[in-house]
Amino acid sequence: MSKRKIIAAAKRKGLTVESAHYGWTATPGEMVPGWEVQFGPEVDELFAEEAIQYFDNAAEAIEWIDSLEPLEPGA
Repeated sequence: MSKRKIIAAAKRKGLTVESAHYGWTATPGEMVPGWEVQFGPEVDELFAEEAIQYFDNAAEAIEWIDSLEPLEPGA
């Protein structure tokens, strides 16, 4: 259900989600659980953000997506 909510939030912003999965990610010193979301190339074109983003939980992912603001024209 959380994956669908992440995808729906992205769609509202005009983004595609190429993959979204919850799993373990290596960080310096430990493995931590969280979401890895890979967005389509438009996340860079429209918002100047990296295609792959990591989140602790689905609510954080949705909050980040909702907070995205389009680039200024000519930026």
